[in-house]
Amino acid sequence: ILIMRRFVVGDIHGGYLALHDLLETVKFDFEKDLLICLGDLVDGWSQSKEVFDLLLRVKNKVILRGNHDEMALYYYTQQTHPRYEDYYSIWLGNGGQSTLDSLGDINTINTAHLHLLQNTVEYYILDNSLLFVHASIPEAAVKKGINGYILLPIDKVDSHDLLWERTLPKEAFINKNNPHFKWGNLYNHIYIGHTSVQKLDETKNSPLTIGNVTLMDTGAGKMGTLSIMNIDTNEVFQSKEVRTYYPYEKGRNNLSYMEAINLP
Repeated sequence: ILIMRRFVVGDIHGGYLALHDLLETVKFDFEKDLLICLGDLVDGWSQSKEVFDLLLRVKNKVILRGNHDEMALYYYTQQTHPRYEDYYSIWLGNGGQSTLDSLGDINTINTAHLHLLQNTVEYYILDNSLLFVHASIPEAAVKKGINGYILLPIDKVDSHDLLWERTLPKEAFINKNNPHFKWGNLYNHIYIGHTSVQKLDETKNSPLTIGNVTLMDTGAGKMGTLSIMNIDTNEVFQSKEVRTYYPYEKGRNNLSYMEAINLP
């Protein structure tokens, strides 16, 4: 019997070709394997629609809501954000146009694509011991006090912390040489996206594990790669630089790959 394998993938940012290559590389079984996406499916490269179509074929999936997915969702459902007055402009300034061009506008988006966005979750707990969030989690939410109580129940955490914050990756990176670093004592391991490893150390381009935290965003939306990890074996597989699949597009960069390599 084929045992279901379990994978986590970093921020995709519309890079369908990279995602497709990775799933081929790991021989992903669309019927049996589990895929956990850490969010930010959209905003970057031109193929958000194809990313959604591919994910719709995956039978066992958990898709976390990234800040980019949230911005898109607020547009497509015409909601007003409690924190940001003009969320639509913020979205367009963060790559939203590529998503509009791919998924269509509020009147033309495919219902199945909208449902995929709406069914994203803010956090996911696997085996009672593994936590998946897009951006960050306050340590109080992953810590039991001496009396056994959790200081801040995870369902009470502000979604801004889960989708936008960078405290956890920064704390982890500061402690990269500390063998005792652990974020809380509630989960054996925490997987996050959002903050690319290049933002913390520009010499890095593969997932970074520090203590009980793994940073999975390897800069797919910009000049890096897309990474997938087998949760049970810790094997990592990476695409080529995502911008090389889309050499004439800027993604979330100032220059396209072709412009960058042709600079004098």
